[in-house]
Amino acid sequence: MTLRLPFIICFLLLVTFGLYYPVVFAPFNSVDDWNMLESLINAGDISLLDLLFPNGKGYYYRPLLYYTFVLDRDLWGMQESIMHFENIALHGFNTVLLFFVVSTLVKLTTGRQDRIVPFMASLFFAIHPINTEAVNWISGRTDVLAGSFVLLALLGLFSGIERNRSDLIVFASFSYLLACFCKETAVFFVPGAMLILFARHSANDGWLRAFKEWRRYLYAGYFLAATTVYFAIRYLALSGGDSGVKTALKGTVGSEANILYNTKVFLKVLGFYAKKSVIPWPQSFAIVSVSDFYVVAGILLVVFCIFLLIRRDILSAVTLAGVGLASAALLVVMSRLAWTPIAERYLYLPCIAFCIAGSVASRAILTKIQTNRVAGVIFVTVLTAVAWSTVSRNIIWQDNLALFTDTVRKAPDFPPARNELALALNAQGRTREAKDLFKNNHLEASLKNREYGVLNAAGSLASDGKLDEAHRMLAENLDRRSKHYVAILKKIVEVNERRISSAGSPDELESIRRENVEHLIELHKTTEDPFYYYRIGQAYLALKDNVSARSYFILAADKSPEGAYYREPARKLARNLGALKQ
Repeated sequence: MTLRLPFIICFLLLVTFGLYYPVVFAPFNSVDDWNMLESLINAGDISLLDLLFPNGKGYYYRPLLYYTFVLDRDLWGMQESIMHFENIALHGFNTVLLFFVVSTLVKLTTGRQDRIVPFMASLFFAIHPINTEAVNWISGRTDVLAGSFVLLALLGLFSGIERNRSDLIVFASFSYLLACFCKETAVFFVPGAMLILFARHSANDGWLRAFKEWRRYLYAGYFLAATTVYFAIRYLALSGGDSGVKTALKGTVGSEANILYNTKVFLKVLGFYAKKSVIPWPQSFAIVSVSDFYVVAGILLVVFCIFLLIRRDILSAVTLAGVGLASAALLVVMSRLAWTPIAERYLYLPCIAFCIAGSVASRAILTKIQTNRVAGVIFVTVLTAVAWSTVSRNIIWQDNLALFTDTVRKAPDFPPARNELALALNAQGRTREAKDLFKNNHLEASLKNREYGVLNAAGSLASDGKLDEAHRMLAENLDRRSKHYVAILKKIVEVNERRISSAGSPDELESIRRENVEHLIELHKTTEDPFYYYRIGQAYLALKDNVSARSYFILAADKSPEGAYYREPARKLARNLGALKQ
């Protein structure tokens, strides 16, 4: 059976959009999506150059990802349905790209054209349930977008090797660099690229004779150069401090790292991810712990990787590239960089490599399925069941309440998940259930991201009118070292604004207002957002300190970006106060 290329592409896109169609109607997720929206609304005009060199400090450095969100804001006002559709479209694009990558690899390793194996590889990638989190979550676009550039890098790499063209290798290394600008963990693709370049290609002796040894080192140098450029730009861009890299290093090789413990965690999580790649069930948005029995699976995987290193053919190299990309996620486990230590979205990039290597390695089996009717029926039945699992997961992601109900059911002792469920209940008007959940959500002092739960617990107290209690809770958890420092400061200012209306005496009123001025000044100092100049001016105006108010309104008018909604009001207020000349 010969499959025509237009039919293959249309079918793959139809399957992808058909499976993920329910997600188009999903709302923004309360984890990260809301914070991203708030930052975009207050950011003003932003260029790609501004994102490449923000000249500040940062936790993540993903300029290309952020630029897609800026375009979402400027082109269609951050409509969630369109932003979800973009994620799905990117996944569809990656599915088609995977087809061409596998086609090129099959030709490289066998010298023959074959569309069945690439078709099955890309179809399985399209329907794999492990990809649902990265595609469904708007903030998870980082993995899907990075996947596009990793696939382009692989396509350029295989094509360059197959045709012995250095310009295609340059294209591959540049695509890899762009992947790093989407997600930091793409740097773990480099070892895999090196293994691919130096792999044995006994099935293609003609290419092996043409591809001289010195060219391998030259081509490897392109990827090393791209890595150097990435870290150089990152260093210049985050001149105020790279807290993301510092946190990762501190948790893995720093003074706080426990080598024996980290080794155990490494093996356990590596084994768990290996199982998840093959058997993704049960699926959960919050995976906080895994059984120690996965250490055995991790050890077996390490032994298998050693075997692949010794074998050193191109399929072994692609498989090891997938393991390398998966191992990047272990930094999150050891350093607790994200809200959950283990996540399904981290397997999106490894899934690309595993689908490529697995399909080519199973070429003989796929050929038999093509010719054997019984085997074909069994295979189609399995694919249908897997596709149904993906659809079911997408339906859960369609509603925040359903998602976090499922998450808490599978991780009942994880306070951040209970916090998100309370937010979802509150959004559905079930305020009493939400408040009970907030109040009974035990937040241990050692809990990572504890402050995130504190924010919502304080918000619940404030909604009950217990403003002083909410203020006290926030003040007790205000820590400059926390990544939630800015969010807690904002919440204190918000609670204080409500306390102002219920102040019992003029002295108490002035005290609250002066405290807010201090917090707003700290917010500007921490974020360098000129919007806080405007807020500080308003606060001083309420204190009847017109001199200070004028000076901050002038700063807001002068320093705010073009198009900022508060720029003209700040200018008018400064003019009315007699400070801004006509």
